[in-house]
Amino acid sequence: MKILLTILFLGNGLISFAQQVNSSLIKGNDLYKKGDLKNAESAYNEALKIDGKNTTASFNKGNSLFKQNQFGEATKQYQATAENSTDTELQAKAYYNKAVAEIKQQQFQEALQSLKQSLKLKNNDEETRENLQKVLAEINKQKPNENKQEKKDNKNDKPKEKPLTKDQAEQQLDMLRNEEKRLQKEIQQQKTKPSRQEKDW
Repeated sequence: MKILLTILFLGNGLISFAQQVNSSLIKGNDLYKKGDLKNAESAYNEALKIDGKNTTASFNKGNSLFKQNQFGEATKQYQATAENSTDTELQAKAYYNKAVAEIKQQQFQEALQSLKQSLKLKNNDEETRENLQKVLAEINKQKPNENKQEKKDNKNDKPKEKPLTKDQAEQQLDMLRNEEKRLQKEIQQQKTKPSRQEKDW
């Protein structure tokens, strides 16, 4: 699962207050491109001090945190971006990146929810849909492991858990397919909003 680490750029027509934010963003973007992630993060922080709800600075800061392997902080930043943005395209990107950061932290249930949010906002995105299926498979794979661990912890005299039969494996696959169908139905019921910028994966 790859993350969208494209830096967002600003539109024109900014006034003096916004020019200070713009200056910090340009500085941050230049530093980010050079690989100076710590200073890029500081520049995005400067922009956020001036305008705390600037979604470009917020999203780009999330990317710089992600690339520094600060996945917990990146997750918070992407969430803030999604909450403060009115642009459905940016919200979808923020939830997608949040999911990738959660996967890096083995937080598969949270990643599942973030991917669902991303698909609700942009339901025609194939990569997000594929990653949702992978996360569902990972969650399903962990369930038998959790059961095994519980049995070990109980140390009962029960016989060892048998490997899955063909029928059981097919039943689990059916559960995954049904979850995917349910999600598709839920997504189709959502009204699609027009997006203003192209997703750069």
